[in-house]
This record gives sequence, structure tokens and C-alpha cells, in this order.
Amino acid sequence: MTIPPARRSDGQQGVVLLIVLWTMALLALLAAHFLASGRTEIQLVSSAREAMRVEAAADGAVYEAVWRLADGAAAHWPADRVPRETRVGGIPVTVVIENLAGRINPNTAPGDLIAAVLIHLGMASERAQAQGAAIFDWHMPGRIASPGGAKLPAYRAAGLSYGPPGQPFETDDEIGAVVGMNQTVAAALLPLLSIYNDGAIEPRFAASVVRLALQETGTNQPSGQSGFATVEIMAVARLPDGTVFQRRAVVRFHDREPFQILEWTSAE
Repeated sequence: MTIPPARRSDGQQGVVLLIVLWTMALLALLAAHFLASGRTEIQLVSSAREAMRVEAAADGAVYEAVWRLADGAAAHWPADRVPRETRVGGIPVTVVIENLAGRINPNTAPGDLIAAVLIHLGMASERAQAQGAAIFDWHMPGRIASPGGAKLPAYRAAGLSYGPPGQPFETDDEIGAVVGMNQTVAAALLPLLSIYNDGAIEPRFAASVVRLALQETGTNQPSGQSGFATVEIMAVARLPDGTVFQRRAVVRFHDREPFQILEWTSAE
């Protein structure tokens, strides 16, 4: 005798149908997730590629500026702080070149010169004198502060855990660590400073506030250097999608060798 197959109840069929539907929904969610992940990966790769392109364009413009600085013919670009437009790989780049002989070296400048500059930047005279002395004391060895200056006790009194190292500034940005210096003052002072100016300040390359301070203090004599020795090159590359990269390079030119890169950073 043949035994007929067992029939599933309506409840069993419903459970099976529900499992199938849940499985299909799960597969659909997984497919959507993988599709979205793939799109994200593609976007990340595309963004990274564009970032590399714009960085390479800025770097290429820096080297073009170096070549044009050294060129004595019609292709020459002077270090005159005038924005110039060029294209590298089809990407537009704005280049600005400045001769650093017009900037103040915080490691060699007297405190009264920096104080005079701070006064022209809007700081009260008494505070400017103290700030200039504190900047001078930052890099001077010894534990005795100059008149109105600041050594370790002044930093402790200001609640700071560090003190002046008694060694030269290693970067211009270090000026912001001097006691009494706030972000606003540091931002105004930084474009006027350069630890790479090893000679006297050349007024013809200097900003107006520096020229005024030089005249008032009488602490500087032009070095008589011709042309350029050390320059800052700023190259800003931009893509139509808004991707931007800014390269900052400090380059020194010598008589015995073409050039030397002293600093190579991405600027904010």
C-alpha cells in the first residue's frame, strides 16, 4: 500500500514563506550595503587622486618659480610679493615670491626693534616693550631676565609649564609660545619674521611697519646684498571641484650651487 505524502499545514507554509521573505530582504540589504561601500571606495580613491594631482601641481609651480628666479632673461620672476598665475598639468596655480631679507630674524633682532613693530601693529607701548624683551629673553642664555623681559619665573606666574629655552628659535611659529603672546598678535607678527634672514634687514624688501620701526630705532644698516639670497615661495593650486593645496618653500640661492631648500611644508 502506497502511503500518501504528508501535507504541510497552512501554518507551516506561512513560516516557510516568512523565512523566504526575510532571506530576500536580508540579501537586498547586503547588496545595498556592498553597493554603497563600493561607491564610497570609488569616491575615496577619486578624492585621493585629485588631492595628489593638486599637490603635484603646487610642487611643480614651486620648482618653476625657482627656475624663473634664477633665469636672468625675460622669463625671470622677481621676488616682489606680486601674485603670478601659472598652470601645471592643466591646473591653475597662484605663486607669490618674497625676499626674506626684508623680514626680522627673531634670533638676532634687538627687543626694541620688535617692540617698535608691535606698536605699529596696534599694541600699547608699555606692553610692546615688555613683549619685545620677552622675545629677546626667549633665545638668550641665562636665568636673569633683561629689563622688562621674562625668564622662567614669569612663565610660572602665567601658569605655563615651560620656560624660555635660552636657545635660538627653531621656527618662526615658536614665537607664539613666548609668554604674553596671544594668537592675534602672533598672527600679525609672523609674516614679518624669518629665522632664515642671516643678514641685516633690507628696507626695500620690508613691509611698511618694519621700515618705520627701522627708522625709529636706528638699529639697522642695509647689508648691500643685491638681488635675492633667500626667498619664500607660496604656491596655491586649485581644482574646479574646490580641492586646494598650498605649498610653502623657503629656498636659498648660493654662488657655488644652484639652490638649497631650507623648508618644505604644506601651509594652512
